[in-house]
Amino acid sequence: MPEFQKKSFLQKLMMEQEELNAYYRELRKYQYLKDEPIKGAEWRKAMNAVTLGLLKIDRLLVKRQLEIFDDQRIIRDKPRVYACSHVGRYDIESAMEAIGEQVYFVMGDPGETYRNFEGLFLDMRGRICLDTGYQVSDQLRSVPKWDYRDLKVINLINNYKNCDYADPELLAFLGNYHSGDYVDPIIIDAISRAYNFELIDTDNLKLLLDYKMDRHISGEVCLKHLKEGLNILIYPEGAWNLSPNVLTTKLFTGTAKMSIEGCADIIPIGIIKDGKRYIVNIGKNIDACNYQDARLLTSDLRDAMSTLKWQIMEKESSLARDTLSPTAERDYVEEIMSETTNGYDINVINQSRFIDSMPSADEVFGPIKKLSKVA
Repeated sequence: MPEFQKKSFLQKLMMEQEELNAYYRELRKYQYLKDEPIKGAEWRKAMNAVTLGLLKIDRLLVKRQLEIFDDQRIIRDKPRVYACSHVGRYDIESAMEAIGEQVYFVMGDPGETYRNFEGLFLDMRGRICLDTGYQVSDQLRSVPKWDYRDLKVINLINNYKNCDYADPELLAFLGNYHSGDYVDPIIIDAISRAYNFELIDTDNLKLLLDYKMDRHISGEVCLKHLKEGLNILIYPEGAWNLSPNVLTTKLFTGTAKMSIEGCADIIPIGIIKDGKRYIVNIGKNIDACNYQDARLLTSDLRDAMSTLKWQIMEKESSLARDTLSPTAERDYVEEIMSETTNGYDINVINQSRFIDSMPSADEVFGPIKKLSKVA
């Protein structure tokens, strides 16, 4: 494997943002294929009290309030995946402070934080970065809908795995592939082109693969951390939840998959943002070792996160549904987006969250209103 040419801090400062993003994707790919060990875990734990202190100072300076509603977790001798609801600008800092122990934060699309103080601080705390590829989501529709269960596809993959010219990056996607295992259509398309000596960058396939590889690597890196007994903080909704009607938007399954494979405890966290107040409710452990189906675990996790948020809303009179004004939904979104940074706008949120239709207030609360009238 050719040696990766690392850039100096000054060189990185001079790069355009997209060039810098591509540089870090290539660095992560190099480190993954080289199987570099995790570095700095012990000193990050030793520095945890210091970095928590910095979080508290920052919170006091911006006059942000942190309230821990409840903490039902049990600290057991196994790795923990803290799965947190995504509600606004300071939910990461609020979760870290409420959790207390050192965690590795899974950060999508780090962008400008590669070279600012926020990124430096997150590196001190520990973070696992990835580019989600939301920018090319429209191009995914142009990829052929390969069926991974088709016998021709199974033979194609098996033949490619055993050929002399197989690309190590494509092989990395396959891992311990067994005939009939799920393989993403983008990967199958790339294997098909490579097997037939076609250009992989046809129809932007190379760029799609680049993002796909980065997401794959992040999952493998998270799993590696769990297997070494390290803890993860992740936001499985993928983007800020801008709906006041849906307590928890549909979750990506990656959290469940790595927790099952890493035999970790998932600790669900519900957060409610009320102006400058961040109210954190830490739930009971969900033992991922008791699951085999990631979709079932994802569903149970979503229910747990929603329940934790609902518990807060039941106790907080200012959040009661009957006290909301007619403009509450618009005000809610405007208030959240007023704190956004690093180009994180509504368009990015809609592209990077799980694609799922958002129900209206009437769809969510209509049946409840009908039941209350009957009662």
